[in-house]
Amino acid sequence: MKLGVSTYSLLPAIERGQMTVLEVVEWIAAHGGTHVEVVPFGFRLTDNPGLTDESERLPSA
Repeated sequence: MKLGVSTYSLLPAIERGQMTVLEVVEWIAAHGGTHVEVVPFGFRLTDNPGLTDESERLPSA
């Protein structure tokens, strides 16, 4: 079985500014997650044009 988590699950931390979207992805990976469902609540993908570039630095599963 593979474990995946939605960014929506950590929305309160994103909204409080405690975590960025990439930090959420890193947190999920550190806790055994092998994939992430990106749900753009609390952030907008169109407001983050560098998000794709930044995500390339993350290790792949």
